Amino acid sequence: MLLHALIAASALICLPGVHAAGNTQETITVYSPSGADANFKNGTMSLRNMELRQGTGTFITATEGAATGVSENKDNSIWTLKGVVHIEFDGAVLDADNAIAVFANGRLKSVDVKGSPAKFSHQLKNTERSNVGRARNIQYDAATGKASFAGDTWYSDGVNEASGDTIVYDLRDGSIKSKDRLIFTIKPGQRVPAPRTPDRASAK
Repeated sequence: MLLHALIAASALICLPGVHAAGNTQETITVYSPSGADANFKNGTMSLRNMELRQGTGTFITATEGAATGVSENKDNSIWTLKGVVHIEFDGAVLDADNAIAVFANGRLKSVDVKGSPAKFSHQLKNTERSNVGRARNIQYDAATGKASFAGDTWYSDGVNEASGDTIVYDLRDGSIKSKDRLIFTIKPGQRVPAPRTPDRASAK
């Protein structure tokens, strides 16, 4: 099937979920109020002011988005995102200037963002603790559940802070580690602030 759409008003494209190893994968829905150019024969897509949703866990907006490897049967796509980029996944939020998001078999596999700086926040499950950070480059790997920060890195759990060249953050338990020098600022007795609510309105 060849789908080629260049629409001045709006475009809504759904990439169907697929069944693999007995597991139903959620449909990926891509929306662009400024139109889209999509060709499933070549597996390419380009959009402006785009939104991408998958279930309730993955949400992406960007001023410009271009994808390769898009398929109506299974999605092994690579998305190049530019402009104002906002990404939500696994309780985490990323805001950046540009990003590359990789899907494998219809699931988010990795995210690589850059910014001046790129910003990160994560709400741990079953806790009021909200962790935040920033760096020039942040890379997320779904297989390990870890986010790697590099370049002018800063991290805070809402009370204590750490800064250095690199930090690896584990989304599963909120722990951090680094092979480089870190400077810690300990603030005993401080209250943890309320979790950040993703600002989707300003991200568009």
